[in-house]
Amino acid sequence: MVNTMSRFSFEGKKIFKMEIKIPRRLNGESFYNEILPKIYQTLLAKKFDIVFNMYDTELANPEGLVNFLSACALIRMKYKYIPELILPKSENLLSYLDLCNFFSISQIPNSEVLRFQRIYLRDRKKKFYIPKIYLISSHTSLDAHQTNVSKIIYDLIKEKLGDANNLEEREIYEKLKNSFNQLIRNVVEHNFINNPLKACGYYMAQKMPYDTIELVCSDIGKGFRNRILEMINENKDENISKYKGYETLLRDNRYLFKKNDKNPNYLAITTAVNYRENSLIPGIAYIKEFALYKGGSLKIHSGNYTVLYNNEGINSSFHESHFTGSHIKLEIPLN
Repeated sequence: MVNTMSRFSFEGKKIFKMEIKIPRRLNGESFYNEILPKIYQTLLAKKFDIVFNMYDTELANPEGLVNFLSACALIRMKYKYIPELILPKSENLLSYLDLCNFFSISQIPNSEVLRFQRIYLRDRKKKFYIPKIYLISSHTSLDAHQTNVSKIIYDLIKEKLGDANNLEEREIYEKLKNSFNQLIRNVVEHNFINNPLKACGYYMAQKMPYDTIELVCSDIGKGFRNRILEMINENKDENISKYKGYETLLRDNRYLFKKNDKNPNYLAITTAVNYRENSLIPGIAYIKEFALYKGGSLKIHSGNYTVLYNNEGINSSFHESHFTGSHIKLEIPLN
């Protein structure tokens, strides 16, 4: 059993809920390998009354938190159940979760993603830098996020390179801004129309020693495969013929739950990245090429496949679990 039946009190009644234990370190790797499979198996068993137990968790990074919040949002939107959370005993982690906006995002008015098991009190006077998680929802405009992205990138480049108005730095700034804004636009445009939570968010931060800028976007929408098939059906794009060449394989379900280069989710990701590879439009191909040119990386997860692009080549991972939506992580060195 990957889950345990636990007894909780709710409105004076003793009831059983499915408990999923969050590992000591919550990051991208532990989310895909430990948390997502348990969520998937629980939902397959039609057990939606989930309690996430973070009591023994000591460390978390924004990538793990954004992806975790997206999974909780998916349960909220698709199964109409708000998961509960047993908060960590670590005061340092509680403080970090508060300062990075984890609690404010998970308790959105009228659209709660999580319910908490106990009251928490934290010191908001921490002096160290904490990267913020931002929410993309139907209640916020795309322009507001793009303005936010532009400001963060401008400040980071100025801090790292000294003059964000210098011609060379300005070129780096424009390419970073265009790449990051395009990823956020994709989240909004490629999601379900009536989905009140377009994504559970994104975050941007410098990685120590302050020479790499990082962005994670996580959405609970259609995923790469369904979006490409939708575009083929709409037939609005003049270059859609590049996608149509893969239409038969993308519609074929024989390899959908198998590790195979014909898996429709793997094909959808790689096709999307190769699509418009010579275009000046800052689509996913442009973003990948810019990341590799700068010595960075692009990681995409959709359905049950993760594909990592860096200067060492292409590395793909198959997962037994399936996630409706997509997670994207972009890392670009500032040098």
